[in-house]
Amino acid sequence: IDRSRDVPPRERLKPDAQGVLGAYRRGQRVFTEMDISSLDLSKAQLPGIVLSNANCANINFRSANLAEGKFDRANLSNAKFKQAIVSKGYFYGANLQNADLSRADLSGADLLEANLNDANLCGANLKGAKVAEAQINQAKTNIMTIFPNGKRGGLL
Repeated sequence: IDRSRDVPPRERLKPDAQGVLGAYRRGQRVFTEMDISSLDLSKAQLPGIVLSNANCANINFRSANLAEGKFDRANLSNAKFKQAIVSKGYFYGANLQNADLSRADLSGADLLEANLNDANLCGANLKGAKVAEAQINQAKTNIMTIFPNGKRGGLL
């Protein structure tokens, strides 16, 4: 008996990179509560993806387009977002500890309540982002970092 119709789509999805990319191409945008840790989704085009409460630890999103993605309360520890486009991303309460966000476009992103402890924000664009000064102080920044006020290398 084929019971595949009784299983919700996100449970049928194989948690590998090709499965996620294929599902996204077919129109699936919501991957909440999934375990997609350690996948290589570098250079992927996934704008508007929803990864709320997902386990994305050690995931590779390098140079990916994740604009307007929702990552609230997701585990993104040690994730690689280097040079990724995550403008207007929603990271409320996400764990970004030790994440590499260097040179990422986080303009207009909501990072409130996100754990940025030891996150690499060197060269990241945070212009217009919602983030507290205390959060930024937990992260690594440099003179190339664009802060929420639009200035380089300076605090909020």
